[in-house]
Amino acid sequence: MVDHALCAYAEKLTQKPHEMTESDLGALRQHGLDDRAIHDATQVISYFNYINRIADALHVEPEDFIWPWEKRQMPSSAIPLRQRLKADLLGAMKARQNHVVSTLRSTLAEIDNAEAVEVDTSFVPLVGRTNDVPRKVLTEAQIRAILQREADQIKLALIEYEGVGRAEKAAELQAAWELLAGYLADGEDGAFEE
Repeated sequence: MVDHALCAYAEKLTQKPHEMTESDLGALRQHGLDDRAIHDATQVISYFNYINRIADALHVEPEDFIWPWEKRQMPSSAIPLRQRLKADLLGAMKARQNHVVSTLRSTLAEIDNAEAVEVDTSFVPLVGRTNDVPRKVLTEAQIRAILQREADQIKLALIEYEGVGRAEKAAELQAAWELLAGYLADGEDGAFEE
């Protein structure tokens, strides 16, 4: 398979670039890749190697929705809740799961709002300086409380829609509630308030 050949090529180019030979290119050609495709693959592989080496050398921290491979191997409850929400939002966007995207965006917006600080109108920034102030840092417990509040509000709306016979909207809310319930059930004590 061409995928396996490309992976083997990428691995050797990454780990042992000084050992690359014409036979490595021949292996790709045998799988139907022309010189242009090999050139493009080599550039992409080399670019990722370059960027990763720069990031490693300068100790660049990954975005807060990306975590190291070791943490991906951990149980989901060991990963900070906000990071899981952001990572899952990205995955839901790619998968075009609109109901999941909507629920996660709304929940993350509530978390962002809770991190906002009061505006001090007496403060006048210096010319050329920003008047930004650091946001509040929420604990895992505070973020879980926001999720619980969101889930409670969704559950109340769900009951109301069921009461007036709006089954379609109730089903949407049930899916949203179940999504948040899954995050809350993964908590430290595993308890989720119904």
